[in-house]
Amino acid sequence: MDFSNLSPHIRFINIFNYYPKEPEFVLGYDYRIFYIMGGSLFLNFKDSEHLLEKNSLVMIPPETAYKLSAVDESGCDILCINFDCIKCDPTVESVHPDNSSNFDKSRVFEKDRIPELERTIVISDASSVSERILDIFTEFQKRELGYRQKGESILCGILISCLRRSLTPVKKEVRLAASVKQYLLEHISEPCDIETIGEVFHYHPNYINRVFKENIGTTMHSFLITERIESAKELLITSNLTLEKIAVKCGFKTLAHFSQCFKNVCGISPGTFRKRSESVII
Repeated sequence: MDFSNLSPHIRFINIFNYYPKEPEFVLGYDYRIFYIMGGSLFLNFKDSEHLLEKNSLVMIPPETAYKLSAVDESGCDILCINFDCIKCDPTVESVHPDNSSNFDKSRVFEKDRIPELERTIVISDASSVSERILDIFTEFQKRELGYRQKGESILCGILISCLRRSLTPVKKEVRLAASVKQYLLEHISEPCDIETIGEVFHYHPNYINRVFKENIGTTMHSFLITERIESAKELLITSNLTLEKIAVKCGFKTLAHFSQCFKNVCGISPGTFRKRSESVII
């Protein structure tokens, strides 16, 4: 989706006190904005940690693993906004994030996403947008004539402001990362090493891997493994293919490699996953 189509559709907005007691990495099905109104907490991605304090703002794309953990017993006051840009099924509410073993890609609201939004944005001091972001909350609380149009228009402006602060020097890299991600998804079942990617995109492999990790939040190798496991889970549930055939179909060189990767991601073997899936079919 092109940036000119940026038109956020808010599915959830609320202010609440948040105290994560047993934090774990989760993945959302739509975009998530957290604006810290008071207190503090830690935000972790797979390869980085951020301390979020009052006036901090973070935007997390769908399918990005993150974890929130408490700094102290007081918790944190957060304004949370969940949105997407496709406006389909407007009455459907945002879906609560799942951990990696339960995450279901088919529930993601938006498949064709705007490249500029395909990276996490963390702003330590977003006080310049505090009034506008509270205006959105007020609009959705009052629900007067045109509240949605006005609130979503304000959110669009906030997103542009945040993107300008975070993307100005790396616009080319954002698009490169998005293109590499799309390529990997289209060649998910094929051998795909870093040297091949370098030849396809005419950049040094190490540069591409760095750009990919900075913008997508994980290495190309980890991304491929995760996507291949998701494809395997679907085949384990919906087909009668042997584990060997599923391994090959999903791009794994050997059954042993497939089984090890599957267990690392899901915590159980492919065979156990299939048996559990069969047991819940009515």
